[in-house]
Amino acid sequence: MNNFSRLFCLMSALWCLTACTVSNNLYIANPNPMGKGNNMAYIGVGTGVQLKIDSVNKDNGNINFSNKIATAPILAIGGQFGISKKTDIRLAVHFPKIIGGFGIRAGLQHSFWESNSKINIALGVDLGGVFSRDSIKILGSKTSVNKETNGALNADFFIPFSVKLNTNTSLIITPRYSFNTFYIRRNQLYNEANNFNLSYPALSLGIKSKKMYFEITTISYDNKLYPHFGFARLLDF
Repeated sequence: MNNFSRLFCLMSALWCLTACTVSNNLYIANPNPMGKGNNMAYIGVGTGVQLKIDSVNKDNGNINFSNKIATAPILAIGGQFGISKKTDIRLAVHFPKIIGGFGIRAGLQHSFWESNSKINIALGVDLGGVFSRDSIKILGSKTSVNKETNGALNADFFIPFSVKLNTNTSLIITPRYSFNTFYIRRNQLYNEANNFNLSYPALSLGIKSKKMYFEITTISYDNKLYPHFGFARLLDF
């Protein structure tokens, strides 16, 4: 590991000293099918949903939570892989606050028209899980962190719609409904957890311009709107 890599790892560790469970809201929707044997990958940064812990009792470690959510940054890496003329597999991994957790998502999408169509629409489903850790490793040294959740499971159903504005630019609108179960620890010292079920509708607006993808998502939960943002670099391989 060179000096730059060591510095990056250290800065990342100092940025996030709490292990966290964050669902991924950087969706990178693309209703145009890849076509059998064709693939697309991306790497990007955005925001996701995490539970907002009200307080943690310093004396006994009890965790207090009252159905609140918040946003947190993520690093996401994923891709779309064509398995037939109009059907793709979607895969993605994400790292909440870069470290302190790990999420994985896999799904299937079927498009109604071919990839060269100016307008396209698709139906899809993604299933995923998020895992958090009790410790992080910094330059070979293990450091304990405060862990407030034991992870989460999620299922998303989405209907992306796209319009090609010109050869290089597309506008993508994606209504989505997300079902999530977070496992909240009762106490930081023990692994016992309570289930918290969270579901919400979401609407994303994406702009694909050449190899860049920009996305704005709004989710509705408990009569409030929560905005999410992200961008990604698209990669061919």
